[in-house]
Amino acid sequence: MRKNQMPASAGMTHNIPSFPRIFLSFPRRRESEDVFDMPVFAGMTARIAVLLIFMFFGLALTTEAQNLTYSPEAADLYQNAMGALRMRRLNLARQQLKEVMEKYPGDVHASLARRQIAAIMRDQKEFEAAIELLNDIIAKDPSEDTVRMAREELLDILFELQRFKQGIELIEGWRKGREQDVLLGRQLARFYLQAGRKDEAWLLLETFVETGNAPDAFRELLDLAVRTGEVEKLLNTLETRRTRYRSEVFAEYASECYIALGRKD
Repeated sequence: MRKNQMPASAGMTHNIPSFPRIFLSFPRRRESEDVFDMPVFAGMTARIAVLLIFMFFGLALTTEAQNLTYSPEAADLYQNAMGALRMRRLNLARQQLKEVMEKYPGDVHASLARRQIAAIMRDQKEFEAAIELLNDIIAKDPSEDTVRMAREELLDILFELQRFKQGIELIEGWRKGREQDVLLGRQLARFYLQAGRKDEAWLLLETFVETGNAPDAFRELLDLAVRTGEVEKLLNTLETRRTRYRSEVFAEYASECYIALGRKD
């Protein structure tokens, strides 16, 4: 890893010391001694200490793969901005986040700052500016997690503005080659419903329920069935295709349908 590069985390402080000896050489234990009785650093168990080491290196590899740097000064400024944001001092937070982006454009905190600024824009009803910024993040940010969260934020804005057609077009484009992405499929079903395309929403959710373990998709499908008075239809569909489900999954789904119908059998 290059000098001055550290793992990325929105809540991570910059004062990261070198590993203490306790992390590198755990004390030997007697055969009769339980692992949880070993002396550990700052009250941690040895297992937790080892887990933290693996998490540390995992984050480091992720940051390296995205070619992002880590600056203590950027971390300080970002944390100050988040403090202002928690106190709802939106203009101050926005100014400090913008400073992070301008002074440290290649830093991991600049990537985080862009998404936070978009959220502030939304709070301040600057919807068009927020949409433009989020679209730019989606197109250019190297972090898959950041892109995923930017998509969710963008779709929430479009939903709030009742721009259902625009949302549908975006999601359908994102799903090309990723048709098995359950989260995107559920988002598309949500927009289909608001656009009056109930049958397409039903079919999409039903497909996810059948092809994989997607309990959230089933609950959204059940909610749709309750609202449209089609719980019996859903139950019948489950019954006719029960061989496609694991027995415990079928039992859970059928039980929820019976509950929705007010039946105890």
